[in-house]
Amino acid sequence: MKRRDAIFDRLALKEKLFINQQMRNLGALHIELQKIEDMRQKLSDMAADSAPKSEEQTAFNLRSSAELSYQIRD
Repeated sequence: MKRRDAIFDRLALKEKLFINQQMRNLGALHIELQKIEDMRQKLSDMAADSAPKSEEQTAFNLRSSAELSYQIRD
């Protein structure tokens, strides 16, 4: 019986280690997801700020917004 108990103990330990590893991986994924959400929010704010205005724009303003758009895409 001791051998059988030892096998079950090892199996339980193996499962516990696997679950702990998955939890660590999920924590890392959650951090990456949070970073992506923050970046999406920043880009959304930048897009709203650089949206064309209903008023007339000068050539300088158009060039500036085109340059900013180009830099964002890169």
